[in-house]
Amino acid sequence: MGHTLHYIQSAPLAAGAATYGMTSLWRRAGTLRQAYRRHGLLGAAIAVAGRVPDGLLHAQWYSVHETLPPVAGPGAPGLETRRAGAADLPLLAGLGRAPEAELRERLAGGDRGYIGLIDGAPVGYYWFRAGAWQEDDIRFVLEPDERWAYDAFVVPGARGRNIASAMAIHALGELQGEGVRRVVSVIDHLNEPSLRAAGRHGAHPIASFLTIGVPGLGLLHERRTGARRPSLRLYRRSAGLTRRPPPSPAA
Repeated sequence: MGHTLHYIQSAPLAAGAATYGMTSLWRRAGTLRQAYRRHGLLGAAIAVAGRVPDGLLHAQWYSVHETLPPVAGPGAPGLETRRAGAADLPLLAGLGRAPEAELRERLAGGDRGYIGLIDGAPVGYYWFRAGAWQEDDIRFVLEPDERWAYDAFVVPGARGRNIASAMAIHALGELQGEGVRRVVSVIDHLNEPSLRAAGRHGAHPIASFLTIGVPGLGLLHERRTGARRPSLRLYRRSAGLTRRPPPSPAA
């Protein structure tokens, strides 16, 4: 880990480790209870599967959302949102979510980032990609007038002030002006706060994807919004799947 402990007595250290372990177990139990309460046995099973080593069992359940610009909504007082450039990368890296080298690769690859600032200090960002997006075992290929939204982040001290939605609305307005028809994203089906936040800037679910993998094989369970029946597909995990995002129900 690169950290050295100096002059720490064994008894306090053991007590601290025990406290941390109990806190971690309590949080996990809370997540399991919440998943069961909202999604029944399937939600609880996915929450448990997430704790199993990926080499033995892999499970991911997420909602595919779309946003159709233009989008209106309340702003965030004092927030300035603008497109991020190379000069902003140290500010973005300073938020601690991604190293500057990775952010530089995003820009070099054509991704677009937006940075949110209050009084000149960065409080969040939002990223978009054209072309294609790899989500778990699935590669989603986008149309020229589509974008994939990913890695939205607001610093903890600025949350609850509508900053993520305000940044998204600003970005969507610019993208629409450049001919973008819709923006697609995925959100963990068990992440209720993120699902609610997405709804505040006009995103709505168009499908749910459940992927279950064991060594060598994967199973995709897809249910589109409004569909009477889900679809199932078995695939080799080494090859994965390549497909288009689900069509818009509004089309």
